[in-house]
Formats: sequence, C-alpha cells, structure tokens
Amino acid sequence: MNKRNIIKTIIWLIFLGAVAFAIINFQALKDTYFAMTFSPSNEISEIEKSLELTDKGHRIFFASSPVINTADDFNQNCKSAGEDVSTLGCYNGQRIYIYNIDSEELKGIKESTAAHELLHAVWQRLSTADRENLIPTLESVYEKSSEDFKKTLKTYDESAKTEEIYVRSATQIKSLPENLEKHYAEIFEDQDRIVDFYESYIAPFNAIEQETEALHAELDEIMARIEQGRADYDVRSTNFSTAVTEFNDCASVAGCFASNYAFSTRRSELLAEQSSLNDLLNSINADIDLYNSKAELYNSKVIHGRELNSIINSKQPEIEQIAE
Repeated sequence: MNKRNIIKTIIWLIFLGAVAFAIINFQALKDTYFAMTFSPSNEISEIEKSLELTDKGHRIFFASSPVINTADDFNQNCKSAGEDVSTLGCYNGQRIYIYNIDSEELKGIKESTAAHELLHAVWQRLSTADRENLIPTLESVYEKSSEDFKKTLKTYDESAKTEEIYVRSATQIKSLPENLEKHYAEIFEDQDRIVDFYESYIAPFNAIEQETEALHAELDEIMARIEQGRADYDVRSTNFSTAVTEFNDCASVAGCFASNYAFSTRRSELLAEQSSLNDLLNSINADIDLYNSKAELYNSKVIHGRELNSIINSKQPEIEQIAE
C-alpha cells in the first residue's frame, strides 16, 4: 500500500471513528449544544447554583430548558396534572416546568422540584442496561422506605413507579446503597443537600399533620370526659333531688328522724353531695372551655394546612402535593 492510500485509510478510519462517536454520544452532544445555547432566567440560574450540579447534571438541566411558570402557563404545559393532586413540576416534551411558588414558609420547594424533574430527564437518558442495573437496588430502597414514601407511589403503574422511585430516592432519602450514591454523584455534588431542600419545604406539612392528629386525639379524649361527666351529673343530680325531697318530707314529720344527730348527719351528707355536684359541674365546664380552646387551635391548623395546599396547587383545590 502506497503512502497516499495509507493516508486515505487513516482519514477514513478517523471519519468512521468520528461517526461512531457521534452515534454513541449523540444525546450528550445534543445536550451540550442545547445547554450552551440556553439562556436561563436569573431565578433558574440561582436554582442551578443552589443544586450544586456536576458538569453532567448542569448539561442535562440546561438542555431541558427549565422554566418557572405562573399557574395558567404551568397548567397548560403540565396538562397531565389531575384535579386531585398538586403538581409542583413536570418534565414534558423534554422540558422542565416548575410551578412558581413564592412562600417563605416553603423554602426549598423550587429547588427540590427542579432536582426532581432533572432526574426524570436523567432517567430518560439512561440506557436499558443502566436502568436494569439500578432496578434491583431501587426495589430494595422502596421495600425499606417509610410508609409515607410508599403511599405516594401506590397510584403509579410498575414502569412509572420504578422511575418515580429512582427520582424520589435521590431527592428524599439520604442514606442510600453505595451504587446509587455513586450514580447520583454523577448529577449532584452533594445529594444530601438535595434532600435538605425537600425536608425544608415538606416540614410545615408534616408539622401540621402531626399537630392536627395530636389535637384530634386530645379533643376526642376531652369530649369523652365531658360526655361521661354529663352522664354522671345527670344521674347524681336526679338522685340528689329525690334525696332532698325525701329529707324535707321527713323533716316535716315529727319523729321521722330518730334523733337530732341523725337529722344533722343526713343534712351534712346532702350538703357534701351538693358541693360535690358543683365541683363536677365546674369540672365539666372547664373541660368544655378547654375543648373549645383546643378546637379553635385545631381549626386554625387545618385552615393553615389548606392555605399551604392552596399555595402549591396551581388549580386551587385543597389537596395533597406530589411532583410528577
């Protein structure tokens, strides 16, 4: 083979290599191009910085053209959001949409949502082999997860459920198997920081739930005391009235009481019962006041919870929150 043919062969091999590289890395090249040409808003830039993404995470995030939407635009872009859930964000048409939630009490909600939707974008880019390698570990994480974690995934079919476990494991659980931590480390410099965003915004919801459950139990206990007290008071009051009538009738008849001592003893017993009934009535009234106070606090907590749910729900019904 002469020198000219050797050069042609080398050029051809280089060309074939370049084509093979482009085919194998098409998605990465595509992401690089779209990430470089994407112009983020100031808030998206701040969110991206807060997430502390790796180069790969940054590339996929910006390649997904993330945008923060007001309610009307968000509902249009995330049409799969039903009326019975609050959707915080969605990954639709290879774009990330985040609902514009401004609340000092729900700090971290946009960052958590952005990370959540970014992971949907990452999952879509994983090969079948990569997914199959992760699935056993994801299933193990799911089986060991909390009931609250499992509860939010019950409505998903198996395919969507696996993807959702993948997304939520990174955004909601800090202690993960080593292979998952290594995998998520390809996207986030500090995966625990991502969980912190979730825990920050979900904390008020959890606090309200715990407080209302505790108050509800207290109200049930107080009402049980009130009802028992009223029942006891009614029976004892009736018996007391009968006893007073009998005492007065006897006192009006000469010789009915065997002695002044018997008269005085019975009178003292009736006065003691009267005092005890007054104490019982005061106790019942105190429980009623306590019940009303606790009920007012309970109602304020419920209203607060509804207000928070309204804030995160682009369609306004008072419902639970999820991210698609």
